Amino acid sequence: MIQACREDVAESVKLKRRLEGYQMGAYKGGRGPSAGELERRRHLEQKRQAAEFCKELVEYVESGEVMQIRQTEQFVDENSSHRHDPFPQKSQVGETASATAKQSQVDKRAAPRRNTRSSNFLRSLQIAKSCQSSFRIENITVSGQHSQEVPIIHNTGASYKVTIDRMPFCDGCKYCTTRDICSHILWVLMYVYKLPEQSELLHQRAPLNPELESIFKPAQTSPATPVTVTGASLTPRAVKDFNNPDYEKQQWCISRLAAKGRAPTCANCSRQFQKEELSVQVMARWVPPHKTDDGKKFTVDRKYHFCLKWSCLENSPPKSNLLAPPGNIKVDEDIAATLSSEEYQTIFSENLPMEWLKY
Repeated sequence: MIQACREDVAESVKLKRRLEGYQMGAYKGGRGPSAGELERRRHLEQKRQAAEFCKELVEYVESGEVMQIRQTEQFVDENSSHRHDPFPQKSQVGETASATAKQSQVDKRAAPRRNTRSSNFLRSLQIAKSCQSSFRIENITVSGQHSQEVPIIHNTGASYKVTIDRMPFCDGCKYCTTRDICSHILWVLMYVYKLPEQSELLHQRAPLNPELESIFKPAQTSPATPVTVTGASLTPRAVKDFNNPDYEKQQWCISRLAAKGRAPTCANCSRQFQKEELSVQVMARWVPPHKTDDGKKFTVDRKYHFCLKWSCLENSPPKSNLLAPPGNIKVDEDIAATLSSEEYQTIFSENLPMEWLKY
């Protein structure tokens, strides 16, 4: 780049002198090499420099010197500046690596983390919801900081002892295995520890210690908050977004997908939309899976897409402050003019609360 700048400046100075000579009638043309010859010389010079650079690189590799590569971060903090982080010293690198290894050993799950809910879990969840008023609890026994025992008694007299720890289990229940949790554990989590049905902690077979602490001491959120975010404390800004969300800004509307970019998926059924297809869209706050340097989570703006079905609109997506189901869905005049008969039939068959706007 430096050589290119130098050549551009030199050519500009030469051109300026030639133009001045032409204006005064004193310039008669040069006698030096032609443009093709100069291009050939520059090409040979570039080849020579490339060979020297390769030779220098080979000598550096053969010397055996270890190259210091900076480890990149996996996320960008919303409060970070444009300046890069300073390179840590060797002692700091060793201390950071040892601390990270110790932390990973302490927070390692006893079972793989689950991102989706299996059919067995959904069956147990349905049973637990149907038995909401069928159980009563006795005194809860605290076995440790991350372990509690909850005895529950059914109306028929059958009793079970549910233990909530790093591997929750239920005594005397054949449906509680190392892979699946039974309806008794789900009943305790939802109706004793007040976990919402949409919480991702319900379908985790082995929660972490911070998640257990959040279960035993649930966060005090407002009644309008649709989801309780667990697993780590939020930044002050994120707490404000989830405890006092501005639902007036969450405007639900029907729109067509743009022809550019990757096609999104439904926030609940994960169905991928096609280009120019109708979807219900709304902006809300979302908690990314990454954390800040101090171990806290933060929220970002995200546009959610839903199918034109109540089964997708009636539940809030996990890790969002979205208020569902929507009170009304706006449709402007431009979109209404492009609706086909099948799309009209879909909207009216689902009895969606449409609000037709004119501009």
